[in-house]
Amino acid sequence: MKQTIIDMAGKVIRTGVGLLGRRNGAVASAHLSEQLAPVLTVKTKSGTLQFFCPGHAAFWQAEKFQISEPETIEWIDTFDTGDVLWDIGANVGAYSLYAALKPGLKVLAFEPGAGNYYVLNRNIEMNKIDNVASYCLAFNNVSYLDYFYMSSTQLGEAPHSFAQSIDWQGQPFAAKFRQTALGFSIDDFIDRFAPPFPNHIKVDVDGNENRIIQGGEKTLSDTRLKSLLVELNTDRTEYCREVFAHLEKAGLKFHSRRHASMFESGPYASVYNHIFVRS
Repeated sequence: MKQTIIDMAGKVIRTGVGLLGRRNGAVASAHLSEQLAPVLTVKTKSGTLQFFCPGHAAFWQAEKFQISEPETIEWIDTFDTGDVLWDIGANVGAYSLYAALKPGLKVLAFEPGAGNYYVLNRNIEMNKIDNVASYCLAFNNVSYLDYFYMSSTQLGEAPHSFAQSIDWQGQPFAAKFRQTALGFSIDDFIDRFAPPFPNHIKVDVDGNENRIIQGGEKTLSDTRLKSLLVELNTDRTEYCREVFAHLEKAGLKFHSRRHASMFESGPYASVYNHIFVRS
């Protein structure tokens, strides 16, 4: 019923705008899009955040991030003052912003999708946060230019994949759009630019986790890295075994895996956040 009312209201607005003519209608639509895009205020245990929500997916990311991944929130809560978090696959930045509420914590948020990167930066701006640095780039096992294959161009949506159109199930998908993107290996990125070294890394990229981890062999073996959280589909047994082997070789020990109760059934029932810590 609620969606029907929303659809009807949208139709009325579009009809009214259409009556203004092509140019005036475009001007009115531009102003309306700015006025109607909501800002959602979300209370967390660490403080209040505001999220720019120019679409339903971005709204969902903002409204649900605490209940969709409570294990990620709990993991962030263990960080020490002065720690650095790398959020790889930041989307619109919900977890980057939450981490930034912790005093003394620095966050590097990486999001290659141009639309999501735009929303991420609007969120950083609205919250007046100065301890989050955002980068529009992808990570991979080697550094090169390629395509970022997007399953949808709606703001806040996922999954997408760099360099190959493979989804979180390891299956090819038909990309709605191919965006050119710059990809780095983690080790090469650090060697070239000397960014703040990560004490914690979050990897949520829906498909190429293994290549990202392969490209960070030196970084992952560095004792300054305390922990890593990676989302994996446990139905991909051999794939998970490969990721585990790389992380254990780097001295990171498997600690736990969890997902929210809302994912106990359905298509994401086999998807868990896996946490590894320095042994």
